[in-house]
Amino acid sequence: MSFIEHSSLSALNDSRYDWTISVRAQAIWQGINKQTKEFRGLNVVFIDDENHRIHAFIAATLTDKFKKDLEEGALYEISNFSVKFYKGDETYRAVRSGKHIYFNTDTLCSKVVDTCLKIQPLSFDLYCLDDVYALKKDNRFLIDVVGVVDAKPTKIEYTKDGINGSIVKFTVTDGKSYLNVTFFNAFGDTLLEAFEQKKEEPVIIIIASGKISEWNDEVSLANYPATRFYLNNNHHCVKRIRTSLAESTFYQIDFIEEAEDEVPKFNVKELLSLKDEYIEVNL
Repeated sequence: MSFIEHSSLSALNDSRYDWTISVRAQAIWQGINKQTKEFRGLNVVFIDDENHRIHAFIAATLTDKFKKDLEEGALYEISNFSVKFYKGDETYRAVRSGKHIYFNTDTLCSKVVDTCLKIQPLSFDLYCLDDVYALKKDNRFLIDVVGVVDAKPTKIEYTKDGINGSIVKFTVTDGKSYLNVTFFNAFGDTLLEAFEQKKEEPVIIIIASGKISEWNDEVSLANYPATRFYLNNNHHCVKRIRTSLAESTFYQIDFIEEAEDEVPKFNVKELLSLKDEYIEVNL
């Protein structure tokens, strides 16, 4: 590789476009207009050696130039791109960042076999399962979680408006809370196929970029085009849970002891001297 100065993802801003970054493509998915089914372009989540992540967008008119070389997990050197800040009204973002990358006609994207920078295979912004319930009204972001699959996923087939579909439902726990998960159609089938290949029990799943949904007052996590899952991955968060399970410290509930209000003590003389205001408020 040539001696080119590489910027970290955290340093990017919209003051210039001649940036160069060294990154790994963690997730790649198509952007499809939900109403018209029109292909809008390609979306990518990139990570760097500092475990920072950023979303990148490649418009439909440019995808032919880049799509043949884009591969999840591969390393890239990318130069000459635009950086834009979110306006604030965008929904279901895969990365909790205030900015994202836009490829343009001058952008260069080269796959590299190796890099002097150590870029992890995966990076997540993990939330406790309790947080999912608090975020159910916030549709700005997708969410990453990790947990133990509480029971083997089950498939339910259905017909709606003459169209056949299916859902795969299961529950995950982080030892303190439980969360229902629903994967739809082909994505759910992919999960079932992956489960057949996993021998280590219990299965620990990382769900990246899951969509929080609520139906009939039930909060659950569903799949979205950006969603990925990883079973028994080598990520440190999975190792930590596996160790906790082995040490029987996983299923624990933290109780916050509330201090009892101390009952005030008075003698007869003090009671007789109390003012009406104190009696009304404190007794």
